[in-house]
Amino acid sequence: MEFKKGDFVWFTYDTKEVYPGRIAEIDGDDYTVEICTNKKKSSGNELERVKGKANQLKKRLIGL
Repeated sequence: MEFKKGDFVWFTYDTKEVYPGRIAEIDGDDYTVEICTNKKKSSGNELERVKGKANQLKKRLIGL
């Protein structure tokens, strides 16, 4: 699957936890993804930048 900068994705950590995120940078086959690590909707978004590979990403459909 082809990913590009700005795509909304699901990012799977090594711990098998899945987080919503957005691709911030692409360097070859390395992806930098901004993920929201906050589990509670009542709190503000806490963003973290993580590096991963394409096999850790899955496209997220918005607005369907």
